[in-house]
Amino acid sequence: MKSIKTVGLFSNIMLSTILIFIFFGSILRNANSVYFSASGDGLKSTYGSIYHLNYDTTYLRTSYMNYPFGESVLYTGGQPVIVNTFKFFKNIGIDFSGYLLGFLNTWLLFSIVIGAMFLYLILRELKLPVFYSIVVSNIIAFMSPQMDRFGGHFNLAYLYFIPLMIYLLFIFYRKRKLYISIVLGLVALWSLVTHVYFFGFYGILVLCFWIGVFLYDKKSFGKPWFIIVNFVIQLIIPYIIFKVLLSLSGDVSDRTMYPWGFFSFLAYPQGIFYPINKFYGRFIYVKQVPWEGIAYIGLVSVIGFLIILYYSIKKPLKLRSWSFLQITDNHYLNILFWTSLIALLFSFGLPFTLGLQKLYNYMGELRQIRGPGRFAWIFFYSINITTFYLLWHYYKRSRKLVAFIILLFALSWATFDSYLNVKSVPKYINNKIESLNDKNNVTEQNKWYHEIDFSKYQAIIPLPYFHIGSENYWIDGSAEIKKIAFIASIKTGLPLTAVMMGRTSMNQTRMSLQLVMEPYNNYEILNYVSSEKPFLVIFAKEGILTLPERDIKNRAKLLINNDKVEIRTITKDELNGIIIENKEKLRDEINSGLLFKHKDFLSNDSIPNYVYCGFGDETPGDTKLGEKCYVGNIKKDNLIIDSELENVDTSQAYIVSLWVENMDKDIYPRTVLTFEQFNQAGDRYYSERFDIWRRIKILDSNGWGLVEFNIKLKNPTDRVKISMKNNLLTSGQLKVDELLIRQTQENLYLTMNNLIFKNNRFYILSY
Repeated sequence: MKSIKTVGLFSNIMLSTILIFIFFGSILRNANSVYFSASGDGLKSTYGSIYHLNYDTTYLRTSYMNYPFGESVLYTGGQPVIVNTFKFFKNIGIDFSGYLLGFLNTWLLFSIVIGAMFLYLILRELKLPVFYSIVVSNIIAFMSPQMDRFGGHFNLAYLYFIPLMIYLLFIFYRKRKLYISIVLGLVALWSLVTHVYFFGFYGILVLCFWIGVFLYDKKSFGKPWFIIVNFVIQLIIPYIIFKVLLSLSGDVSDRTMYPWGFFSFLAYPQGIFYPINKFYGRFIYVKQVPWEGIAYIGLVSVIGFLIILYYSIKKPLKLRSWSFLQITDNHYLNILFWTSLIALLFSFGLPFTLGLQKLYNYMGELRQIRGPGRFAWIFFYSINITTFYLLWHYYKRSRKLVAFIILLFALSWATFDSYLNVKSVPKYINNKIESLNDKNNVTEQNKWYHEIDFSKYQAIIPLPYFHIGSENYWIDGSAEIKKIAFIASIKTGLPLTAVMMGRTSMNQTRMSLQLVMEPYNNYEILNYVSSEKPFLVIFAKEGILTLPERDIKNRAKLLINNDKVEIRTITKDELNGIIIENKEKLRDEINSGLLFKHKDFLSNDSIPNYVYCGFGDETPGDTKLGEKCYVGNIKKDNLIIDSELENVDTSQAYIVSLWVENMDKDIYPRTVLTFEQFNQAGDRYYSERFDIWRRIKILDSNGWGLVEFNIKLKNPTDRVKISMKNNLLTSGQLKVDELLIRQTQENLYLTMNNLIFKNNRFYILSY
């Protein structure tokens, strides 16, 4: 028997390996020079892995982006388990760093082999024949929806995690040994530091496993303490260890608790049960669903699921015996099936999409699940295992020719589905990035690396700027600048001030964004920079710069200029000089003698046309922001202004600006502002809604943000209405201050003590 098990397992591995070489042979032969993604999340992940290995001095933190603060490696989207293993060997004198890319690529591809191996072991635990198990396990592995992640979300693409979890729980169910729980706990920790979603999958498997045990086999699992001890080992302790690792990595306390995407990245029934992207699914029109919502289970399992559903409904409802839950003769498989069905319903967004969206606000840390659609993967594996298990037993019971034909057809069509799933993958993951493969920088686009002594610089400021990951502010930059910046950072070892990560600190985000927002009172981030070395500024010529970004570019000294990029340099003093120069310009404008007095303001217009509301302050600056202001319940509709504007010039555009507090706190920047315009009859003729982070011009050091947007009025007697509300926060105050509506060409000034007021900005002259 042992020889049969060994031969079967070896044959399964050999078949999977052969298939890997058939589909991915050309990639494997060039694994160290191929990039599974040439842009976006995939390139970022590769960049982070290479940088962490070659330049970071610790295992748990990286400095590759978010300079000068850095980040925990567990939030970077890199692959810390593999990279830190390479790093350990490098630190003891065994340096394989030149082969990291090849290993990452090869390991990812061979995760299919390992996944098929564990699927084979599951099928053998179910007493299915060796040959049948070999064929079915490879069918399921190569049909996996995780294949779609090979082009970017590498950590999510490791195909062995879910089958491994299912297999180990199966072994524990059969043997009930403490050492298996310890192995499960170690796998849980491994999954957590690889990608937190795997722990989410594992968590629902373990939780439902113990619920199923309680319903099916309570007596077999002994006393309650046994259940509690094993549950803690399998699930709770790994999570505690992960939290300790986060703490040791210098974790921050102000990450978002509301990552964007929960109601956008859902699975959909047609993405699970209908071959939307298959040729045989084109005969019937089915509404397309987002990429994240597709995890097609294959035609055979669709039919199998419908049959299971039919017989489950048809079966008499005997609650006391739980017989209606017994879809197979294997208790563990029954638990797995119903667990996966719960996971599938969650992947559809249930119960939250049934008009219970507000329940999402009370999910605690479970809100970190921004893509519930991925939980459909559990169902994919479970329904395929269950379907092929039942299919074999149907054939075994019948032994008729028709049963054999059905079995043969099912295996053939499932093999075809697997082929359709994998056939296009090699093409889209086989990317070359010549500038990265040019290690010696001899190509025309890389020659400039020889012309600069990078040891004289502290970090790179890429322009157009990008900051993605706080979940409260999104500055995309451009695909080109990200690629250029990542490559430059790898080649120079210089970190980036920009960010493309997950759950970045809100306070650090505020300081980072100050660099590329309007120059205001100071660049607070420079207070955290210990080095006096200058920055490199890399400008991608295809990008469009904002005015503040142009200020940085124009002040920086030119070093290199080619058809793709400009490389410039700027010091801390020169950055601060932008702010100083801006304030000096303000002084000159105030002292020019060309301004007209109007009430409390000076204006460049002899008859200024504006509306000012200080919410209790007579003039701007009478008190600090927030001492006298609008205060409301942020969960409710807050009417900020509802008024006619006097002396409206309809030929001119107007600018609305107002200060809002807590723009450095989670979710507050996602407060929605609604602007409406009404004619004299009270009819609304214009309405606009936007998250206020999209219109923030300044983030002050005290957490206040200046929101500004343009309006155009049709008639002099029109009424404007501004209201604000946050649908995500469960509690909190909305504070709004210093509302100003002015003509676009009109500038309003005011001097007071150590401040100059201009157009709702409060510039501090000196500290």
